[in-house]
Formats: sequence, structure tokens, C-alpha cells
Amino acid sequence: SAVAQLSAARATALASAATYRQIVGDEPGRLRPASPVSKLLPSSLDAAIAIASAEHPAILATAHLVDAAAFSVKSAEGALLPQLSASAGVSSAIRGTAPGSLSSTQDGVTNSANIGATLTIPIYSGGRTSALVRQSKESLSQARIEVDVSRDTVRQAVTSAWSQYTAAQQSVTANRQVVAAAQLALNGVIEERNVGQR
Repeated sequence: SAVAQLSAARATALASAATYRQIVGDEPGRLRPASPVSKLLPSSLDAAIAIASAEHPAILATAHLVDAAAFSVKSAEGALLPQLSASAGVSSAIRGTAPGSLSSTQDGVTNSANIGATLTIPIYSGGRTSALVRQSKESLSQARIEVDVSRDTVRQAVTSAWSQYTAAQQSVTANRQVVAAAQLALNGVIEERNVGQR
């Protein structure tokens, strides 16, 4: 009955106030009513799906996994390419003899420089590199599938939530009509009583 529901709602409100006090450490003050839900929600199901597709964390996470897998493929393919490395060096040595020594070496400065380049061309790796490339491409394909699965899951969840929201709106409208009809009937009974027909 309505009285029982009212009592249950009051008990829930007291329990919520106690939880608030426990978490915040203070009594709830003057709380403002929440904004209407309609202001916070998208205007249509398509808009809700578009927002969820662009911002849902599961979709964003799997999209980043696709990016990481694509970089892994490029890295694995890079092992098949030639590698060029270069090096350069300069050195200087000063040679001198102590005064009065019998050494026959001459005093002077020796400078030297060297430059080197190494080109490594992979010819045969036993199939290991090609296997790593194939494995990386399979991981990329799997990551793309996971993005599609995430999008489908989010789309289904948004559609379900939107349907529930729409049903709740229609239920509220119907209940308001029931309340209005009951109020009209009550007013009629009150008028009958006032004129003495009841």
C-alpha cells in the first residue's frame, strides 16, 4: 500500500543520511534538489550511442590497444630491414720527454681521427623474424576485433538503458494521469458529501 511505501521511503532516507554522515563526517546540510535528468541526458538514442562510442572507457582502452599492436607490427617489420650504424672518433696525444733523459723519442703532438660505418642486412633468421611479424599482425587483428566487440557491447548497453529510460518516462506520465484521475474522483466524492448525497 501507499502508506507502507511511504514508511519504507522514509526509512531509506534515514539510512542514506546515516551513510552520508559516516562518509562525510557531518550531517547533511541544506541539499539542493538534483537537476532534471532530461538536462543531463542526450536528446536521442543516436546521440547517446554517438557519445558512448566516442567517450566510453572500454572503447578508448581497446582503441589504444590497437595503436600499441600497430606499433608492435612496425617494430617487428623493422627487424627485416637493413640497419646502418656509424661511428666517429678523434684523439690527441702529447708526447714529451723529461729534460736530461736519454730517450730517443721526439717531443710532439699526435692527432688521429677515425670514421666507421656498418651496414647489416638480414639474410636469414630461420623464420623467427617472419613469425614475429605474423604474430604481431594477428595480435593487431585481435585488438581490432576487441574494439568492435567493445563498441557492440556499449551500443547494446546504451540501447537497453535508453529503452528503460523511455519506459520509465512513459510510466511516470501514466502514473500522473492515474493520480489526476484519482484526485478528480476524490473531489467528486467530497462534493457529493458536501451536498448530502453521501
